[in-house]
Amino acid sequence: MRTVIWGEYHVGLVALLAGLGAALAPLEGKAGTPGVAGQQFLRWLAVWVAFGAAAFEVGLSVYGLVKGEWRTPAGSSSRPAEVVAGGGEVG
Repeated sequence: MRTVIWGEYHVGLVALLAGLGAALAPLEGKAGTPGVAGQQFLRWLAVWVAFGAAAFEVGLSVYGLVKGEWRTPAGSSSRPAEVVAGGGEVG
């Protein structure tokens, strides 16, 4: 279950970052308007930062999946009977 949750989390982050990048892309055809060229540069910069962050998140997701970091952490279990209480008793 933890693997599914982490997978959905990373896919959601990538989708949000890609959507942000797509929303920030400047509209074409307005470059001739005075003062817009600087704004378009900043918007394109923001787009590339958002897409770069999405690509980085994909890389982290693949790395975590390959290294097995999405497994159930130590001290927890998918079955409640296997979780050890603070005093060392199995509860």
